[in-house]
Amino acid sequence: MLRLALGFELRSLLRSRASLVALVAFLAIGALAIVVGQLHVTQWEAAIATAGEERDKAIEEARGYIARGETGPADRPWIDLTKAAWQDRYAGTRLAREPGPLA
Repeated sequence: MLRLALGFELRSLLRSRASLVALVAFLAIGALAIVVGQLHVTQWEAAIATAGEERDKAIEEARGYIARGETGPADRPWIDLTKAAWQDRYAGTRLAREPGPLA
């Protein structure tokens, strides 16, 4: 039954060039959407991985300041890493500050 219906649809599709062109265009646009979507997913995953690496570097940098007894970076004297709010803000928000393709 299904084979008969598919045969009929294929025969009617081949009779009309406009429907064939529409089907090909639909399939091409769908394939393009899938490829572009995968590209975006790859960029998002790369941005998340980069943000994780940057976060880890910032945490190590903040721990270095604390280990040396400094309150924070010399070029930003208002940052006091001895306070928990600054520790979280300085070392934990790389992704929020630099979203890249996630924006």
